Amino acid sequence: FPVTIGFVLKVNEYTLQQSLGIATRIPRYAVALKFPAVTVLTMLKDCIWQIGRTGTITPVGVLEPVVIGGVTVDRCSLYGVDEIERLGLGIGSRVHLARRGDVIPKIVAVETMGTAIPVPDSCPCCKSQLDVVGAYLKCTSALCPERHIQSLAYFVGKSGLDIKDLGESTVRLLVDSAMVRSPSDFFILTETSLVDVLGPVIGPKLFTAIGKRAECTAQAYRDWE
Repeated sequence: FPVTIGFVLKVNEYTLQQSLGIATRIPRYAVALKFPAVTVLTMLKDCIWQIGRTGTITPVGVLEPVVIGGVTVDRCSLYGVDEIERLGLGIGSRVHLARRGDVIPKIVAVETMGTAIPVPDSCPCCKSQLDVVGAYLKCTSALCPERHIQSLAYFVGKSGLDIKDLGESTVRLLVDSAMVRSPSDFFILTETSLVDVLGPVIGPKLFTAIGKRAECTAQAYRDWE
């Protein structure tokens, strides 16, 4: 259902609009005002360290499930070690949670302290040395299995080929089944092998989706030539 998160004040008189003009990209004759974000109280149950495709390790808070804005939230990004320290976050902390732009969950304040969150001194996946880049930790190994999975998931995800029904969990299953080792392996998967791993419903659907994306990519390349 639609939710009102603010309103816009605007000068309606066209002559006044023209005289006020535009500052770079923003009109001076209109201003958007947002209502304060709704916050709810919940508890930080745990912190897991998530490895991205570039090796950056991001702390993710595991929350006591809570409904905010009609959505049940049980996880949120903690952004970095500096944010954890700034807020004074700990395991067991009672925290105030909001959704930035009514979308992204974020801890905005801590009501009660908890036990200190342990910061890893090696990669949680491959145990390689970590580099400190500003407020972020980064795995130094290009062979980290989790980095590899995240890279493959990015390749076929919304920011890449955007193949329907091929999310991170499916990529992980295909890698664990030794069916995919590199990006090109997605395009030599057979329908039979996908059915064996994913079942008779998802397997054929994914095979068709990969085929359609491959044809679209090939056509785009032919058009470019």
